[in-house]
Amino acid sequence: MVLTALGMLLFARMPVHGSYVTDVLPGMGLASLGMGAVFMPVTVASVSTIPKEDMGQASTLNSVISQFSMALAPALVATLLIADTPAGAHTAPPSAYRTVYLVLAVMALVAPLFTLTIHDPGKSRALRTPQGPRVPKQRETTARRPAPWSGP
Repeated sequence: MVLTALGMLLFARMPVHGSYVTDVLPGMGLASLGMGAVFMPVTVASVSTIPKEDMGQASTLNSVISQFSMALAPALVATLLIADTPAGAHTAPPSAYRTVYLVLAVMALVAPLFTLTIHDPGKSRALRTPQGPRVPKQRETTARRPAPWSGP
């Protein structure tokens, strides 16, 4: 996430009439390397400790959080741009974009710190009480057995 934050900081210092090669490409490269190095390992880590019978729910929760964040990020960016745009202006000034990139850089740096403070109560409980091998539950049958065949 540090690479992502550095990419955002490079975007924040971008001049109005900058060059793609010197101003856009370095920020894009750093941000994409940072995001690529984080997203897949985080996804794998989030579902690797889930038991098989709970995998459907965990995968659904992971998808919901992903979709929510993909909807929230553009809303945040648009809100910041609108808040920093003078009344009557048709486009946001460069200072508004700098503000957005600085906020995104701070979020990229704070997010990993937040994840390090999350406490997993299940993990501490598992350390206290040893558990044996998992045995699948037996299904309860409610159907009646057919009567034995008595012949013709």
